[in-house]
Amino acid sequence: MSELPFLSDQNFNSYLLLVVAFLFYFIAFKLFNGNKEILPKVEIGKYKNSNLNDETINKYKTALINAMQIDKIYLDGKLSIQDVSDKLNIPRQYISEVLNEHMNTNFQDFINEYRVEEFVNRLKNDQNNNLTLLGIATDVGFNSKSSFNATFKKFKGVTPTQFKKNLL
Repeated sequence: MSELPFLSDQNFNSYLLLVVAFLFYFIAFKLFNGNKEILPKVEIGKYKNSNLNDETINKYKTALINAMQIDKIYLDGKLSIQDVSDKLNIPRQYISEVLNEHMNTNFQDFINEYRVEEFVNRLKNDQNNNLTLLGIATDVGFNSKSSFNATFKKFKGVTPTQFKKNLL
């Protein structure tokens, strides 16, 4: 400290105490005014370095929806995001980004929503009266009864059995 003659140890301690007091009062002021964030939040998005533009995003969305609605690829019970990536020639990270960021869903929910709707359509079709609920669920891509029941309730708010009773 001898390099700065005007800044003695006593002056330094006074300045340090002043800075600490200022920070204490600043934080207290922020908290008392209902501002719980002392430091501003910095958004660090999962896809912040994305190379996708609006045109490509819309193209990928259309391809994903067409693959579901026209090709009905969701009927494959072993369908994975890699399978969709290979079929549509879209990198799997872009499929995830489009679903998560631009369609507000994830891969599993996206697929399962189509499966549930297909189940409902088949349940309403008299040609499927000879099938059990699990039989129809398996035909539309579900691999287990528990997964099917949980997914169906998530999307429809009732169990498949309750849903069927309401149809009658």
